[in-house]
Amino acid sequence: MGKKRNDQTTIKEQIKVNDGESIFPNFLYYTFGYGISIVFGLAFAIYLRDLHEVTLFFSNIRKIEQEISLRTESGLYYSYFKEILQKPTIALGIQALLNDTRTEYPRAINILERFNVYQEVLLAILYRAYDFNLAPMLFYVYWCFAFAGLQVFAIFHLSWTLSKSVAFPVLACSWLFYNLDETTRAYFSVNLRENFSLPFLFLQTVFLCQLLIKQKNFMACGVGYVMAILASHVLYKGKKLIGLSNAKVLAIAIAFSLLYAQYGVYKEQMTNEQEFFDEDTVDLMLWIGWQRRDAVFTGSMQLMAGVKACTGRNILNHPHFEDQWIRNRTKRLYSIYGRKSIKRVHQILKKEKADFVIIEDSICLAPSTGCSTNDLVDFASGLLPDNGLTKFGKNLKEKISEERFCEAIRSPDPSLERYFILEHSNPTFRVYKINHDD
Repeated sequence: MGKKRNDQTTIKEQIKVNDGESIFPNFLYYTFGYGISIVFGLAFAIYLRDLHEVTLFFSNIRKIEQEISLRTESGLYYSYFKEILQKPTIALGIQALLNDTRTEYPRAINILERFNVYQEVLLAILYRAYDFNLAPMLFYVYWCFAFAGLQVFAIFHLSWTLSKSVAFPVLACSWLFYNLDETTRAYFSVNLRENFSLPFLFLQTVFLCQLLIKQKNFMACGVGYVMAILASHVLYKGKKLIGLSNAKVLAIAIAFSLLYAQYGVYKEQMTNEQEFFDEDTVDLMLWIGWQRRDAVFTGSMQLMAGVKACTGRNILNHPHFEDQWIRNRTKRLYSIYGRKSIKRVHQILKKEKADFVIIEDSICLAPSTGCSTNDLVDFASGLLPDNGLTKFGKNLKEKISEERFCEAIRSPDPSLERYFILEHSNPTFRVYKINHDD
C-alpha cells in the first residue's frame, strides 16, 4: 500500500509540474520572445539604413562620394576591407595587412595588431563567398547596420534574462528607438569599432547573467541581491499599488507609446530627403587619383584617412593615434598649421619623406577658440593662442611675429618655389609639392 501511495504521489507531482511548465507552452513562449527580439533587431537595422539613405542618398551617389562620406577613422578602417578585396586572393590581402607600409609610410606595421580590423577581414571573406549582388561599399555598410540590429537583439535578451518577462525587454528596446540620438555615436558613423564590439559585449553579458542564475552562486550574486533588496524596499509602496501583472501591462503600454511617438519622428525623417555633396573633396580625391601610385601625402589626420580610403596612396599620418611614435610624427607634421618658417616646415616634411602636403583653409582660417587645430599646435609649441587668453594654458609665451605657415605659403612669391610648388587648389584645399631638390 505504501509503495502504491508513493507511486500515486509521484504521478500527481508529475501532473502538477506538467500543468505548470508544459513543453508546448514553453515552446510558444520562447518562440514568441525570440520572434519579437528578431523583429526589433531587423527593424532597428532597417531604420538606420533608411536614415542613412535619406540623409546621404547613399546608394545613388558616386563611389568616391560614398567613400568620402566615411569620415575620420571610418574611412581608414574601410580602406583595409577595400584593400583585401583588391588583391587576387584573401590570403594575399591579409598578408598585405601584416606588413603594411602605406599607412605610416615608410614604416612597416601589422595592421591586424595595431587597428583591430578582424571585422573587415571577416566581411571581406563573406563578400568573396557571397556578395548578395551588392557593391563592396553597400555590402560593408549594410553589414554595419546589421551589427547594430544585433545589438538591439542582445539588449532584448539581456533584459529578458534579468526580468523573466517579455514585457520589459520590449520597453528597453523601445527606449533605444526613442532615444536614438542620445545612445551612441556608432549608429551614425557606420563602421567605428563600437559597431562591432557593442553587440558582443551585450551578448557576453547575457551569457554571464544566465550562467550566474543557473549556478546560483551567492558570492557572485551577492551584490545583486543587496541591490535588489534595497530596490524592493524603496519601491515597496509602489509595488503595493501596482501588482506584477499591472507592471507588465504598464511597461508594454509605455513601450507602444514610445514606438508610436518615434514612428512620427521616423516619417518626418524620411520626408527630409538630402544628398551628400562635397564637391571640393571629390575634386581633391580625383586629382590625387591621377598622381603616381607611390606618391606620399600628408595633411590633417581626418583627411589622410579619406585619402587612404579613396585613392590608396601612401600617407604619413592618420586618425588612429594610440601609438607614441605616430603621435610624435603627427605633432611634427602639424607644423604646417603652426608659426614656423617656410624653410623649417620644408625641412620637416622633407625629412618625413612627404611628396605632397594638403592645406585645408577650414583649419588654417578657423577662429581662435582655444580648441581649434591652430590653437592646439600653438599650445604644443609653448605659445599662447591667437585670442591671447591665458586660461587655456600656463607658462605660455606671447604670440610670436612669425606668420602661420599655412597663411605664409599662400603668397604667390616665386622664391617659395624652391621649397613648395602649388600643384592643385580649389576653394577648400591647396596641394603643394615638396621640392626635394633643394
